[in-house]
Amino acid sequence: MFAAVALFAVFLAFLGTHVARYYEEQAHIDSIRRMGAQVFTKPRGPFLLRQFIGDSLFQRAVYVHLNNPGLTDDWLENLRELPYVEAISIKSEGITDAGLEILERMPNLRSVDLVNTETTEEGVEALRAALPKPSVVRSYYVEN
Repeated sequence: MFAAVALFAVFLAFLGTHVARYYEEQAHIDSIRRMGAQVFTKPRGPFLLRQFIGDSLFQRAVYVHLNNPGLTDDWLENLRELPYVEAISIKSEGITDAGLEILERMPNLRSVDLVNTETTEEGVEALRAALPKPSVVRSYYVEN
């Protein structure tokens, strides 16, 4: 009996941790969306628990599209609060190589598209080298 109660308590603690992370991440997603970003989510987390409870509490941001000329390197720090992000596209002249250094520290980032940024080829190459393999980093300029 004691073992069953202890196991149930561990399950509730584990579930509580995931629920807390979900609400924390949703708050970050909301603040990022207020800056005009598009954020796309997918379920992430323990498969069996998702099957038991459902995917809704396990939705995590995996793709972020930023198209805001007012974005700066400092603002990119907000993205570090989204650890499951795999792909980012950024269109902003306020992003420089310093912003790419922030992206280098995102553990699951695999794809970066940089459009009309003030990054250099050296900064883009440093980001390519820092990201886990395989990864894709593209930088280009598009006439408005």
